[in-house]
Amino acid sequence: MKIPTDKKYHAKREWYLRNREQVQARRRQSWLDGKWKHLLKRQYPSSCELCGEKVKLLHYHHWDDEHPEMGIWLCPACHRIAEGFDKADTNKDIFNNYCMLKHDIIAKYYQMKLF
Repeated sequence: MKIPTDKKYHAKREWYLRNREQVQARRRQSWLDGKWKHLLKRQYPSSCELCGEKVKLLHYHHWDDEHPEMGIWLCPACHRIAEGFDKADTNKDIFNNYCMLKHDIIAKYYQMKLF
């Protein structure tokens, strides 16, 4: 890819670099105002609403397709966990089996270490 060398490009690039925070805030606000997704999402927080970790980009997790404006802002790790919990709601047996199996393996591991 050839990088343009004209003055107009460099002027735009310099302006963007000086105003990066404002541009990103405006884009984020457009997303929140529903201009892109036609949704009125909750206000974008400064950190994950579950673990409190500050990351560059938070994901919006909603659980009801009828009302996608009801959701929470999560870091990528918490978003994966939330998606897993939502799927566990539809199949609680798998989630319960995982918890019991994990507990059994941990108990057996420490029992073997004692002998």
